[in-house]
Amino acid sequence: MNIFVLATNFLGFRILRFLLKQNDNILGVGLIKNNSYSNKIIKELKIRKISFFYLTKKPSKVFLKKLKKMKLDYLLSVSWPHILEEKFFNIPKYGSLNFHLAFLPFNRGKNPNVWPIIDGSSAGVTIHFINNKIDDGEIVFQKKVDLETIDTAKTLFKKLNVKMIKLFEKNWIKIKNRNYKKNKNLRKPGTFHASSEFKKLDKINLNKKMYPLDLINHLRAKMFKPYPSAYFEKNNKKTFVEIKLKYEK
Repeated sequence: MNIFVLATNFLGFRILRFLLKQNDNILGVGLIKNNSYSNKIIKELKIRKISFFYLTKKPSKVFLKKLKKMKLDYLLSVSWPHILEEKFFNIPKYGSLNFHLAFLPFNRGKNPNVWPIIDGSSAGVTIHFINNKIDDGEIVFQKKVDLETIDTAKTLFKKLNVKMIKLFEKNWIKIKNRNYKKNKNLRKPGTFHASSEFKKLDKINLNKKMYPLDLINHLRAKMFKPYPSAYFEKNNKKTFVEIKLKYEK
């Protein structure tokens, strides 16, 4: 089983460490320069003499030729920030899998840890095949995650990462043995969000009527470091707002 992994951030690091412990045949790892976890990943790879490549939004023809020569079975895209071109994701024999922190078909696209708080859509994680549309390929495995009233976008993000790690570790043998069903990733009643929509949550409009719960959810959804919290403007000054949430003891 020949594997190539695109890995960034905490999730990519943890998935890669699991694969290394399984002694799977990882032929290479794609990294992003200046990512906070790249150096940690490189340390793990150097110990095992595994090749790594710093990749940009559009990998070079030279790199794609190298990838084809590897005779890959799977490519795993874990927290990868760039959309893969067809000539890239079609290289592996059995396809390329994406790890998306949403319960597809809901919350395709950006910031999937934010929108369940805003609109009440199901939170969860999904491993799916990559096609030429964003987060649209056939679903292999997925799991819902409970969203609590004290969750912020940050705490939900942590929950989603933990759930994704467990989902993958539990089902990796099935993926390797191709012991899975490919389920349709329906366009309806699914949802899609762009990063510009998250940006629009920055400012609280003081002239807009809003139910208290909607305002609380707005604030919860914007509590996601390193992004700034929501703010309002008064007297030509910005005031940033965060709230403290806890259950009664």
